[in-house]
Amino acid sequence: MSTPAIIEHIERNLERIPKEGAGKTIEIDGTKIHLLKFADQPIPSVTTICTCGLSKHAFGSSTGKVRQEILLGYFSTYESDQWYALVSAMCEDLLAKHKALEMGQVYDVPGSLFPNKEISGLYCSFPAFYGDDIWVCNGTNPDTYFIWLFPVTKNEVNYIKEFGAESFEEDVIMVQQPSLFDFARESMKV
Repeated sequence: MSTPAIIEHIERNLERIPKEGAGKTIEIDGTKIHLLKFADQPIPSVTTICTCGLSKHAFGSSTGKVRQEILLGYFSTYESDQWYALVSAMCEDLLAKHKALEMGQVYDVPGSLFPNKEISGLYCSFPAFYGDDIWVCNGTNPDTYFIWLFPVTKNEVNYIKEFGAESFEEDVIMVQQPSLFDFARESMKV
């Protein structure tokens, strides 16, 4: 029996998935989704949760049907089961709406979940810190895209609404270079 393309892709770009203890498994309307946890990925002191199974569904997007998996990285000092709950809730929401996450979109979340209460959303981005090859798994039809989520504050969300995602990435993130895995970080100057 051959290994599914999505699992080969995750193992090639993050690390081998252990048989046990690699995260949690959730079931939403008959779909099993594994929430895989990787220590020191993509950099030391960062833990990443990667979904595996969300891509069993094709979602509507501005470019047609796509498959997606989610990457959520955070500093390991903030280890908590809340990350699993957050990713589980997002998966449930995506499956209910069958609408893909779009690049530059802010996914609203309650700030009370995070060390910095000013955080009000998760920004959907190309997984820049994870290496170029993780972005797309060509072994599925349609292709599966890995969407990196990082925290944004209320001020940053307002900036994105006013000036757009491209300006946020080029004029704010690239200039200020904040630690995007830090859920306690202060808002960037916008």
